[in-house]
Amino acid sequence: FEDVEALWGYAKEKFALRASMAFNALTAQATPSLRTVLARSNLNVAALGGGPAAELFASVVARDLAGGGQGKLCVYEWVDTWQPIVQSVSGLIAEPIDYQHCDVSKALSNDANAALMSFEVEFDILIFSHVLLECGRGGGAAPLELLRELWGQSTRLSHVLVLDAGQARGRGCRTRPLAG
Repeated sequence: FEDVEALWGYAKEKFALRASMAFNALTAQATPSLRTVLARSNLNVAALGGGPAAELFASVVARDLAGGGQGKLCVYEWVDTWQPIVQSVSGLIAEPIDYQHCDVSKALSNDANAALMSFEVEFDILIFSHVLLECGRGGGAAPLELLRELWGQSTRLSHVLVLDAGQARGRGCRTRPLAG
């Protein structure tokens, strides 16, 4: 994750796929309650493990189609090197995207998640982007403690999307059902 040129290459290869998966989840697969949330006048969305901000791009398009209005957008990542790509996406959509540090494999109270503990705006939608299975501790277990803590502490959060790359096999080539 330290090679910015490699991250741009990743974005070139995967951005459309990641945005498409998120857009499908936010539109074609959306529940009526999610459609209602997307139409809010100030929709706040955060992508954890959001890397190149593809999921936020998709959420802005879905929000606009639903008649919603601009709110807060934020990428939470454990490395800083995605930030130039996120800022490019921010310029493309003409909306600010905050960039904060977090580690989804740690509890909310961990110092690595200080930015999540102190966020001033509550989010309507959290998107865990291709990160929970990647950070799993083996045996197919994903680190869900942070997700549960965020869900429990928020008064505004109504939807959590967990997206992954849809691999049928994970670390150690063990079989697992497709997710997404």
